[in-house]
Amino acid sequence: MKLFIIILALTALSVNAKPQYGVLTISKVISVYDGDTFRVDINSLPPILGQNIAIRVNGVDTPEIRGKCQQEKDLAIKARDFVSNKLLTAKTITLTNIQRGKYFRIVASVLVDGVSLELALLKQGLAYKYNGGKKVSWCDFNTEDINKLGIYYYQNACDSGNSIACNNLGFALIGSHSKDIIKILLLFKQSCLLNDGKGCSNLGSLYYQGKGVEQSNTKALAYFDKACKLGEMTSCDYYQNLNGRQ
Repeated sequence: MKLFIIILALTALSVNAKPQYGVLTISKVISVYDGDTFRVDINSLPPILGQNIAIRVNGVDTPEIRGKCQQEKDLAIKARDFVSNKLLTAKTITLTNIQRGKYFRIVASVLVDGVSLELALLKQGLAYKYNGGKKVSWCDFNTEDINKLGIYYYQNACDSGNSIACNNLGFALIGSHSKDIIKILLLFKQSCLLNDGKGCSNLGSLYYQGKGVEQSNTKALAYFDKACKLGEMTSCDYYQNLNGRQ
């Protein structure tokens, strides 16, 4: 009886599981329509399937070329040019997580020289995460919202343990004149704990200037010293200059 139940469970899993189509390497980029759609040749497939086939980037939505407002049209051109430059200068373009899409398209995650195209678009604020359902109008985004798309990417990467992303997000918040100095401080601390020299250096600067924390040359020296040892050479100069005044 137990064996029968196990067989039924395995059969149900095989029926419900999405089909897997392996990994494909693009032979030639034909054209780029917008930030999430382009056409390619895939020579490993029969010509009826692999020649001039449309690829839809999985997991994101980018602005439409025929957008409903000028802002969307301008962003669409920016996204298209960004993707075009990435694809046309790439040595290797790989498709993974491949699925069949509408309009005889291949829907896939795209790796450009090993780097996720989806994440690159999110990082630039030229896409938002999308996995079906009702889309958000790009005409409803203001400049601050678009900047937040890039910040959203950095936050996800930082939460996943990317030290550079933690530092970059802290720096981006400073650039956006954020008043959340505590968040900026914590981001630099996280970056430094993950042994990113720039994060340690920026943290040292906050302690030296007394921004969001009690001013402390001792702590500033400690963070500049760590940054220096991690290869952040400007921090070596900061350390020597500040240490000379002690």
